[in-house]
Amino acid sequence: MTLSIELTPELESALVSAARRQGTTPELLAEAYLRERLNLQPQESPVTQPKNLAEFLEGYIGVLATDDSMEESNLAENTGRRFTEILARRHAEEGL
Repeated sequence: MTLSIELTPELESALVSAARRQGTTPELLAEAYLRERLNLQPQESPVTQPKNLAEFLEGYIGVLATDDSMEESNLAENTGRRFTEILARRHAEEGL
């Protein structure tokens, strides 16, 4: 069942702001508020929300393998050293 509820601009703004602060959508937050107010159990969600940015990005950042550089496949390590080496090489090659 789908139910549409008209919100005042004030309520809509407050709901959107609260959802943004909690890292969720206004729809999910409104559902949680209603479930709490009506003393209903939270609905089981097959997807759990990440607890932090690292969990959110898990699987997208970290170790990368490339054909060009298999000896250093973990590109998240030693970034400062490698950045310095790149700058020094560019300076030597291009006279920057």
